[in-house]
Order: sequence, then C-alpha cells, then structure tokens
Amino acid sequence: MVLSVAIILFLILPHPADVVVLVLGAVGEVGEIVWGRRLAKRWRPKTGPETMIGATAEVVGRYVHAAVPGSTFTQLRAVGHVPHLSAPEETTTAIRAFLAG
Repeated sequence: MVLSVAIILFLILPHPADVVVLVLGAVGEVGEIVWGRRLAKRWRPKTGPETMIGATAEVVGRYVHAAVPGSTFTQLRAVGHVPHLSAPEETTTAIRAFLAG
C-alpha cells in the first residue's frame, strides 16, 4: 500500500522530490512486509484454536486450514458465499461443535 501511494506521488511531484518519495515508499513497503511477518510470528502462538467452515467446493478454507496448525475444517453442503444465511442450521451446528471442543 505504501508503495502504491509513493508511485502516485512520484507521478505528481517535481523531479528531486519524486525520486525521494519513490525510494521512501519502497523502503516503507519492505518495512511493512518485514514488520507484518514479525507480528504474524509473534501473534500466531497466542491465538486460540481456529476453524474454517466452507462449502463442498471451498478452496480458500482448505488452503487456510492446511496453513494453520491445529485448525479444523468443516465442510458443508454447497451453500455459496454466505453459509449462515443459506444453511443456517448446518452452520450453527458446525460452530457449536467447534466451540464445544
């Protein structure tokens, strides 16, 4: 995000300032990435159990489940993007089962 703003300012500002803004934007973007990874490593052990609830064709939920140690994935019948509206009973049952441990 920082780099995107820097590129826009690069196109607007006069010469010496535009280069400075672009360099600072690149440094800020790298810092944002590094800081984000450090925060993710620090916070990951402190979070509790996680669950992903998705439809039969769910790809993102399976990917996240594979990436998050100790998580669970509950597969619902094909319900679309809002399972709590299209299959409220099945979604509620999955959430209750997760909370019950």
